Amino acid sequence: MKRIGVFGGAFNPLHIGHLINAEFVGNEFNLDKILFIPTKIPPHKKLSGPISDKIRIKMIKKAIKEYPYFEFSDIEIKREKVSYTIDTLIELSKKYPDSKLYLIIGNEWLDRFNTWYRYEDIFKYVKLIILRRVKNKYSKTNLPDFLKKFHSKIIFASNPVINISSTYIRKLIRKGFNIKYMVPEVVRKYIKKYNLYIGEIK
Repeated sequence: MKRIGVFGGAFNPLHIGHLINAEFVGNEFNLDKILFIPTKIPPHKKLSGPISDKIRIKMIKKAIKEYPYFEFSDIEIKREKVSYTIDTLIELSKKYPDSKLYLIIGNEWLDRFNTWYRYEDIFKYVKLIILRRVKNKYSKTNLPDFLKKFHSKIIFASNPVINISSTYIRKLIRKGFNIKYMVPEVVRKYIKKYNLYIGEIK
């Protein structure tokens, strides 16, 4: 039975932290494949700036091309409505009926995971792999009350903390700063070539 990681997000843009974390959990939990799934319409925030789905997709594909077990999925991009995780997992469970699915999320979501649409149903389809972030107040023995009954389906990764965000990278670009080493080089060149994020107002 194959083990598939489900890694969603705006990826606006995809940065080196995304790749480091995906590579780390892939190794730590012996995943056979990790799906990078950009959101179409995020339920918890708005996409920032005038960057099209097509451009985000190109950057993701360029960034993961050299990783043999990283794979792009347009499952949410094709869906012309809010990108609810439960809908994506139901589709993926049908596409990969003989595989185990692992949803990869940051630990900043743990205390508000109950705000996710049909959050309890998510555990019918996946185990959660929790990435370490800068603030790491939760652990296997210290979960929010509403998650304690799902403790057997929550796994904590021991990944290195990468304090980089897409929001921070966009701010640096607007200031004219160099983002070398913060994003894959192919992504940096693509952003520079097409002057992406320069015109954002924020």
